[in-house]
Amino acid sequence: MSFNRHTEEELFLIRPRFKLHTDLDKIDILDKIQCELKPKNSVVGTRTKNRCFLSIPKGDQHYWSPEMQIEVSDNAVDENDYDLDKDTSNSTIRCVIGPKQKIWSMFVFGYALSGSIIFFGGLYGLVQLNLDKPSPFLWSFPIGIFMIVFLYTAAAYGRKKGHEQMNHLIRFLYNSIGDNNIRRE
Repeated sequence: MSFNRHTEEELFLIRPRFKLHTDLDKIDILDKIQCELKPKNSVVGTRTKNRCFLSIPKGDQHYWSPEMQIEVSDNAVDENDYDLDKDTSNSTIRCVIGPKQKIWSMFVFGYALSGSIIFFGGLYGLVQLNLDKPSPFLWSFPIGIFMIVFLYTAAAYGRKKGHEQMNHLIRFLYNSIGDNNIRRE
C-alpha cells in the first residue's frame, strides 16, 4: 500500500486530490473511519451521510495545518456491462487535502482581486494609452502579477509546512480502512 506516490503534476497543486478504489462497502468504510476517530486523539473529524472531514487536533494545529475531505460513493455495476476496462470495485473514495476553509477562501479572494486589478486596471491603462494620455494604470499589470506570484509562493510554503501533517492524515485514512487491496488512481 503506497500512499506517497506523487506525480510531477501534483507538485504544483495547492489542494491535492486523489481517488481510492476498494472492494469494501461504502457504509463499512465510513464506519471504520468513525471507529478509528474515537480512540485516536492524533486526528479529529466529523462524519455526515457519505462524507468525512478529518483534521489535526486544535493543540497541534498551526496556521497552515491541512484538512482532509473524504467522499465515499458506491460503484454501481451493470450486470449486462462486460467492459473489461471498467472498475469493478465496490466503492470509490475521493479525497481532497487543503488548508482550512477560511485560509482557502482568503487565497481565492486574493486571486480574484489580483485578476480584477490586472483586467480592469490594465484595460483602463490601455484605453488611456490609446487616447495618447498618460497611463499610470499600466502599472496594474506588474502589480497584479506580483500579487499572484506572492499568493502562489505563500500557498506553496504553507503546503510544505503542512506536508508532515498531510501525510499523517493520509496514513490515518489508509490505516483506518485497513484494506490491503486498496488501489489509488
